[in-house]
Amino acid sequence: MGLCENMCCFLVTKVIKELTLQRARSELFTMAMEVELHSHRHVQKLLTAVSLLLQQISTGLHDRMVSDLSMYLSQAAPYMSVI
Repeated sequence: MGLCENMCCFLVTKVIKELTLQRARSELFTMAMEVELHSHRHVQKLLTAVSLLLQQISTGLHDRMVSDLSMYLSQAAPYMSVI
C-alpha cells in the first residue's frame, strides 16, 4: 500500500467515524425530544384536569351562593315589609 492509499483509507475511516458520531447525536436528540414531548403531554393532561376541577368547584360555589342568597331573601321577606 502506498502513501496515497493509506491517506485515502485514513480519510474514509475518519468520515465513517464522523458519520457514526453524527447519527448517534441525532438519535440521542430525537430520543430527548420524544421524552420532552411526552412530558409536555403529561403536563397538558394535568392542567386540563385541574382546569376542569376548578371550573366544577367554581360552579358549585356559585350555585351554593345563589341558593343561600335565595333562602336568605325568602326568610327576610316578611321582615322587609315592616321596614
